[in-house]
Amino acid sequence: MCKDLPWSRVAFAVIGVSLHCTAEAAGMAVVEGGHIEAQLKSAAVANHAGGSTSRNFLRLGFLRQAQAQGRARALQASEQAVEQAASAPKLLTPQPNDTIPEEYWVGVDNAIKKAAANTPAPPSKNDPRARPTPGPWEKILTASAKEATLDPEEAAKKLTDWEYATPGPPQVGKPLREQEVNVVPYDMKLGATIMAKLSKHGAALETPPPTQAMVNEAFVAQCPMMLLSSAVLIGAPKCQDPLGTWQVPNTDRTILRWREDGKGGLFMGVDSKVTGKGSVEFARISELVTLNKYTFALSNCMGVVRYNLDEQVIRVNHMAPHAESTMYAHDVSRSREAFFYKYVISYPNGTNVAETGMYRLDHSALNFTAVTPNGAPTGIVLAAARRVGSWKRGSWRDCTRNKRGWRLDFPSTGNYSIDTVATVQDLRVVAAAAMTLLAYREEGTASDGFRHQGQGYLYWSLVKSAILLFLAAFLLAVLWLYVASRNLDRRLRRLCFRLEAAFMPRRPANFRKPEINMTY
Repeated sequence: MCKDLPWSRVAFAVIGVSLHCTAEAAGMAVVEGGHIEAQLKSAAVANHAGGSTSRNFLRLGFLRQAQAQGRARALQASEQAVEQAASAPKLLTPQPNDTIPEEYWVGVDNAIKKAAANTPAPPSKNDPRARPTPGPWEKILTASAKEATLDPEEAAKKLTDWEYATPGPPQVGKPLREQEVNVVPYDMKLGATIMAKLSKHGAALETPPPTQAMVNEAFVAQCPMMLLSSAVLIGAPKCQDPLGTWQVPNTDRTILRWREDGKGGLFMGVDSKVTGKGSVEFARISELVTLNKYTFALSNCMGVVRYNLDEQVIRVNHMAPHAESTMYAHDVSRSREAFFYKYVISYPNGTNVAETGMYRLDHSALNFTAVTPNGAPTGIVLAAARRVGSWKRGSWRDCTRNKRGWRLDFPSTGNYSIDTVATVQDLRVVAAAAMTLLAYREEGTASDGFRHQGQGYLYWSLVKSAILLFLAAFLLAVLWLYVASRNLDRRLRRLCFRLEAAFMPRRPANFRKPEINMTY
């Protein structure tokens, strides 16, 4: 029954259901009135048959009152049904020519444009950064004060118009134009500019400084990169091929090609379809001019030095042949002078990165281990080198069927079937380059234990520098003698004074006192 429905449901019912419930309530009222009228007739008959008693009169009066109330409720329910039917929205019946007019779509577009004009755009990463709050040095640079100055337009009128030139009555209280005038002295502005450039702003900058990773990526992107696996086979130039190779072991894929540059160093390049094999520079090892040691600079394709390779030569007075250390048993009767070698890899600032163990000529294995910045070994093996084939010194250049060279394994990279991108900054590339230089310099080792590749170029560099210094000193002496003999020193002195008087600022006669102190 509708009178038993909860009010929450009745509030959300549709209009048809409410009308149905109202009609049902009206029907109930009518039915209830009919029942009351039937009972009233039966009571009247009983009263007439049984006589007039007080009980029958009370019952008859109660039934008549109930009949009146039922009729009132039925009338009220019917009135409510009529009101709800009148207030219900009229249903639109579709017509054959019902179409949406063009004005409707124009109104919709205008409403959307109006809403878009008042709606702020959502933030995105491409939005310009908000200008940062100026720091203390920027505030000094922009310090200014308002000063009342003459209006230029008014001054121009006074010069051209006779009315302004004619003296008139004084005008009291005429405002002058106000403008911002910088009150910072020149020395303070210079100091504030320098300090603002040197200050670390960090994230407060409009364009924050790039991170080290971004700088490294932009720097490395200018040079070629190689796919380097966890193992490299270094081969020498042979079979009339002037280029040595770095290859992937057990394959014929060439990673890089190298050759000597005639100055005691090595050139390393990658292949190009346009310019040929090993023609694109990847790295270069150049010998530096030193007096008491052998130092080589490993630079990238742009000539920027990334690492230094120091070759150390250690002489031992007594050591048996093929003995690597005195801690192992060896034939002391055959002891004679021996030479050990060692390579140290360091950054250009001198910080050590890695080093090799001490080795003798014609050794068969060698390890590159990481070291701390102060040179202490860490025990971490970066690369393990072993000789491939049976050969000594320069015999690896012989044209043979079996491969000869040095194989480098990088334990920290896992299986060599997985290739990774490498640059000159990669320690694997540095270890392979150092091993290539080591094998190349072993070919020219003399009986005194020293390597003489590029020695003639170094001597010629010293002689050339001495000749250039001598020529420069000789030309200066000749020039001075010529000036003194022609009495040109006085003429040059007068010329310099005239230039100073013509172009340089003169000393002011009166000094204007600054508005604020120059220094604090």
